[in-house]
Amino acid sequence: MKRFCFLLPFAAVLLALAMMSGCGEGPASTPGASLGSETESEPAATKEEVAALLERQIFLYEKGNDGVPFERGAEQQPNWQLAGVFAEEEGIPYGQEGGRQELIALMYHRWLGGTVGEEDYFSDTSVYERGVDFEIIELEIDSDTARAVVSRRQDGWELVDAEYRFSRVEAGAEVLASPAAALTLDGCLWQYDSVRALPQEVQYEPVLISTAEELRALCERVNRHEADAVNGSFVLANDIQLDREEIWIPMGHSLSSDEDWLDFYTLVKVPGGFNGTFDGGGHTISGVNVQWEEFEGEAGFFGRLGPNAHIFDLTVEGSVADGGFSRTMNGCIGGFVGRVPAGAKVTNCHFTGTVDGYCYAGGFVGFIGSGFKEDASLPQITNCSANVDMIACCNSGGFAGMIYGGVSDCDAVGRLTIENKGVLPVGIGGFAGSVTGAGLTGCRSGVRVEYAVEGANRMGNFIGELGPGEVADCVIDPAVLHDGWYLIGMKTYQDSPVEIRKEAWQLSN
Repeated sequence: MKRFCFLLPFAAVLLALAMMSGCGEGPASTPGASLGSETESEPAATKEEVAALLERQIFLYEKGNDGVPFERGAEQQPNWQLAGVFAEEEGIPYGQEGGRQELIALMYHRWLGGTVGEEDYFSDTSVYERGVDFEIIELEIDSDTARAVVSRRQDGWELVDAEYRFSRVEAGAEVLASPAAALTLDGCLWQYDSVRALPQEVQYEPVLISTAEELRALCERVNRHEADAVNGSFVLANDIQLDREEIWIPMGHSLSSDEDWLDFYTLVKVPGGFNGTFDGGGHTISGVNVQWEEFEGEAGFFGRLGPNAHIFDLTVEGSVADGGFSRTMNGCIGGFVGRVPAGAKVTNCHFTGTVDGYCYAGGFVGFIGSGFKEDASLPQITNCSANVDMIACCNSGGFAGMIYGGVSDCDAVGRLTIENKGVLPVGIGGFAGSVTGAGLTGCRSGVRVEYAVEGANRMGNFIGELGPGEVADCVIDPAVLHDGWYLIGMKTYQDSPVEIRKEAWQLSN
């Protein structure tokens, strides 16, 4: 296991800390060196001991719970793996016989506020072999609360700073009789109240992009993970014609598969994908030629966006192909962009051309948002369009393959041909393959779905499969309808409101 570095400047912090009183009591009224009330048999905890305990708990959270955001009482599933790291450190054996299950359940409940039932089973999770380095740069300790701000790294990746908040509560007899008593002081424990990733305050001056050479150079720098390219601001000065004979490598891709969890929770200061602003200025980039054989990752003019990205006023023309089933089973391919995570925005952008993908394929975007993480800043795709001749297999649509975020006032026209690429096609819609979450508002489809696959499942004229979410004020051109098909192939939540009108219309872009 990689060495864990304690970097806390204790001397400077602790000299500034005031004295505290016992568990659950107010501040001490007289000067002293203790945090709690002192008895002859049990000396009170000192500020130094509390600081050291909080430092250890931050380490457990960073290593076991990946440092992901957490708020006590929020609708989320707090991860109990910090307890697994603690059990490993304490030498608690795996399996029911060693009491590891009971210990993990106890810590999950008391330190994180997780709900534990008799039927719950906490798997013997492995302890990650990650290098965890952090420095506490701010530390405030009061009688019943504590706050720490930490700078941190995981396996060499620099993460955004995090703020930890704790509350001091009675430990109780069950905790004090368990190995978790090692994480208590003065009969009290410091529970986790919240872990919050702090926003970065980094801004870059806009850079003008005028030529194909400058555009390719930017793409290469983004894919080399250079901070001022990934997080920068760029403005397209004019239309750019790329050489169609030269393969375009999508701008922005995920971190390595081993580190993709950092990207997923948007913890990295320089995330995978393009994370800055790109102002198209109303111009067009044409001649885009994306071929899967030349790269591995999300496919599109942009491969993957970061959580802070904003792309606007840009049109892309060309072809995008991911190589099909033999190359990528999960896809994320779109003419304009392969994947848009929670938080990113794409406004007034358009794609014209061809798309050939396997799964999570869309004429404009392959995958929007995430189905595994709640996020208040859902992605916003607004006033965008696709004019596309497309081939796909699963969870695919003329505009988007999989939608978990908000899409409004977007259009798609063209043809979507469904092929059997090794599995039976499923989740196919003229506008979107699968929709859940925030849903669609004011969107229009003029995409005709063509297929020659018997038994294909969850096929709809507008949406293949609709989960919880709303479809409001949407339109489909009657000219693209299949007789006998539903507008929505499968509706998994019957109370999801749906408003799709049948009206002739033309794409105006």
